Amino acid sequence: MKVFSKVVCVCVAMSMATAMFAATEKDPANHDENGKFVRGPYATNGFGANWFAGAAGGVNIFMNGVNGYGGRAAAALDVYAGKWFIPDLGLRLAYSGLAGQMNGAEYAGADEKLVEKFQFWYIHGDVMWNISNTIGGYREARFWNVVPYVHFGAMRLFDHTNAAFDPSDPTERLHHYDNEIAFGVGLYNTLRFTKRIFGTIDVRETMLPSRFHAYDDGGITSNLSVSLGIGVNIGKVGWDRAENAEDSKAALAEAAAALAAAQALASSLEDENKALAQEKDEVVKVKDQLQKDFDALKNAPAIVIENTDTVYVKLSLGIAPLTLFFEKNSAVLSQTELKHLAYYVENVIEKDAERVFYFTGTADSSTGNDAINTRLCKARVDNTIKVLRDKYGISEDRLKFKGIVISDESSDPRLNRSVKIEH
Repeated sequence: MKVFSKVVCVCVAMSMATAMFAATEKDPANHDENGKFVRGPYATNGFGANWFAGAAGGVNIFMNGVNGYGGRAAAALDVYAGKWFIPDLGLRLAYSGLAGQMNGAEYAGADEKLVEKFQFWYIHGDVMWNISNTIGGYREARFWNVVPYVHFGAMRLFDHTNAAFDPSDPTERLHHYDNEIAFGVGLYNTLRFTKRIFGTIDVRETMLPSRFHAYDDGGITSNLSVSLGIGVNIGKVGWDRAENAEDSKAALAEAAAALAAAQALASSLEDENKALAQEKDEVVKVKDQLQKDFDALKNAPAIVIENTDTVYVKLSLGIAPLTLFFEKNSAVLSQTELKHLAYYVENVIEKDAERVFYFTGTADSSTGNDAINTRLCKARVDNTIKVLRDKYGISEDRLKFKGIVISDESSDPRLNRSVKIEH
């Protein structure tokens, strides 16, 4: 048992060294916005993530209790594949075996120390605990990880050669047991070379009954295996913290909803842009027509129109009453209409300092209710008068509110949203 005790001590020392290494290692991964390391918890990964496989070669040392667990070395081979379910816990399925040899004379009652040789294979499952991640927190860039594990499986021993036994004696052969159940502990070390490739140092102790070499009086035979090898990570490598994973799911759902809303908005904006483009074309046509009307009326003779309320006289310049158009639900003059008003001030209002001008506000009856349209008509007139008063200094005595008109007089609703200035 002295050898086994030494192995346990080495395992403990390596684990403590790994914990110290993990505490001082500089790794930018898994830190919060303040640079503080965050340990987890981590979300269980998907089926295709964090698989690993490897192969290793080394020595098997079989020992028995009769000779104080002094053993002999033979070649060893390990081939395995496994999966990590969280950063601390994984499972592995492995083949271990090749050759073994040990002192066989004691069990046969012989005086000389004869060598017993055999071949064997051991198929076992391992439950693996990454103590480096438990103590120091998961870090993908950590160079050295120490992983204790327990293993259990089936062993078959064959091709025995032991000079202490008489192969001609059939009774001796009856005491050999080729198939055994075995178990034990191990220490699996990984050395990170790249994200995918790592080196391995595997120290494993395996226990099995001594009866496989015809010793029926009980006892335990052990195999100390030490191997060096290479491994590879398969599939997705790395872990997401559990709260981040839930946040990511929620964020993904929100992003999907936002994307759908954005697509709907984009489609709606595209339709509106098409409609605005059509409206722009129609406004240009109306403007061109108004310009033609203006040119036709510019030199027209003066006309006197009388009614019971007041007298409207077309000025000698021949300028027709001005109509200013507004956007839907708006009482603010656009830059285009402000230009029209400026032209009217310069060429009409300021040309006849005594003339009084009358303002009528209009609205489209097919849009909004009467109360809203009434307020909108009055607001359009008030805003127009305010511009004339504040910007051009026209006296309010010359600017009179005449009334409002809510109708669908024009087939185009945009032409029913206006202020008409008469003189």
